Amino acid sequence: MRPTATSQLHLLLLFVILQTNYFSFSQATPSPIADWAKKLSEKKAPVATGTSEIFTALAGKDSSEGAALFGQLEKKSSSSDKYFIARFAIIKAWWLHNYRRKDMKVLLKNLANKALIAAYETNNDSLISYVSWQSGSLMYYSGQIELASMYCINAAEIDEKINRRTTNGQYGLLESVLYTSRDMKDVSIMRRKQ
Repeated sequence: MRPTATSQLHLLLLFVILQTNYFSFSQATPSPIADWAKKLSEKKAPVATGTSEIFTALAGKDSSEGAALFGQLEKKSSSSDKYFIARFAIIKAWWLHNYRRKDMKVLLKNLANKALIAAYETNNDSLISYVSWQSGSLMYYSGQIELASMYCINAAEIDEKINRRTTNGQYGLLESVLYTSRDMKDVSIMRRKQ
């Protein structure tokens, strides 16, 4: 069966149209950076909004790629937005927690402090509680037990004040922190006796 002149003409026209509209098929997908910056700045959004998306994007990236992503994200935001600062600092601290550096404890402490200050400036108890739990967890896993106990106890008290349900995981963290801090006190008392 031989193609007819009409079908050949249709194929030629289709080929020409596709070639002239080549760029319509190669449109770049919009960067999620602006969307993430907006989510981190949301006042009425869930307290952890944007967190899982950013961590998913960071998965498999090396430290320079992650640092570039955080730099772009910071440029897209308002430097005075306390909601953004609180969420951003916690996300960055958790990301940095995966890298072993000599100054890691100081760096994590500074980011947690920055996040807590910003959270308190929002007067949003839910955000303060979230940032306190996250900071407490960061401090616990970085070996800063006194700070971990302070942040976790503060978070539990805020949850009680606002009638928010504290999860089993959060209670487990608080229990581990308090148990470890008690053990640390016992060790320091024993050292003084010797």
